[in-house]
Amino acid sequence: MSVSAIVMHDLDRRRDWRALWLSSLALGLAFALGDSVQYAFVLRVEPLSFDGGALSAPMDFLLRFTINSITVLVAAALAATLLSVQRSALATLLLVPAIAFCAGMIRTLMQFVLGVHTWNELSRAIGDGVVAWCAAVFVVAMALTLTQYGRGTRSAERERMVATRRAADALQDLQQEELRVRRDVADALHGTVQHRFVMLGAEVSEIAATVQGDPARRLATVARELDDLREHELRQLSATLYPESLERGLVPAARALISRIPPSIAVEFVIENVATPDELDSTTRLLLTRVIEEGVSNALRHGHARRLTLRVSADRSEYLVELRHHGLELQGESVLSGLARLRDRLAVRGGSLALLPAPQGALLRAQACAANVPSGTRRSR
Repeated sequence: MSVSAIVMHDLDRRRDWRALWLSSLALGLAFALGDSVQYAFVLRVEPLSFDGGALSAPMDFLLRFTINSITVLVAAALAATLLSVQRSALATLLLVPAIAFCAGMIRTLMQFVLGVHTWNELSRAIGDGVVAWCAAVFVVAMALTLTQYGRGTRSAERERMVATRRAADALQDLQQEELRVRRDVADALHGTVQHRFVMLGAEVSEIAATVQGDPARRLATVARELDDLREHELRQLSATLYPESLERGLVPAARALISRIPPSIAVEFVIENVATPDELDSTTRLLLTRVIEEGVSNALRHGHARRLTLRVSADRSEYLVELRHHGLELQGESVLSGLARLRDRLAVRGGSLALLPAPQGALLRAQACAANVPSGTRRSR
């Protein structure tokens, strides 16, 4: 058994002990109070005598309640000690009446010693003891039932936590596998496929040099198209799959991304308290980079943006990305398409995404936390 399992077992034992002790004590004292009130005030049994004089009703009640309370304490202590350990059903069935019998015997002995019963009233003492034994069995059984319910609830909660942790680990593995595939495909496009395009372009150029007239011009055009396809489309596809500089951090990846924006679009890039490399895991960093990429694309395509402001900030381990575009204002409620998928994926990792209206444009805001930050320390915005 591992150290953590031993610690957890010991913690469960203490919890069960406390549950048995408190429930037995509460139920038992309720019975003790009811029994004492019944004998002293309801049935008006002849009050006990002490030192030759009869006790008053309050003192008679106090004496009976003291005896019953001591009995409850004994029963609760025995139940907490003997039943807080997981036992077989047969052992439990034998222990419950045995604990009640021990507590009842102590109660009867105290009653004889303090004069509640005399040896001439043995049959009455036995009848009273049987009733007390039945009450003690009920109290211990109820306390054990409550404890068992607590054990079941605790076990179900732990199973739920294990299932949640396994699901989170599975999702993390899938996301890491997605990153690996993206990186491998991007490397293949950037390396092998791009090399093939270069070789094909060179081959076409070489063939064009051997011919004259219109075929030569057409081959030269094909060579330029291949080079343009390699230089722009292929590189862009590679960067879309796995953004440049992503492994260095969110800021370098964002800087590489906005460097591809046409020079006619003014871009302001603001960085606040973000270290390089940052504390984000690769998956969250990729998601925030994709948010910037999708936001820039939407701002240029739908918002006809004339100017962009990108702000990346960090407060402790909470990261905020804000992309403000100046162009067409957001009309009505925003309908997200590509951003909706990113929003859902960020939500799974405890983040958020929103597209908000702003004067002469719109504001895209995404928030995420570093993976090593406990959820209880995250601050909501």
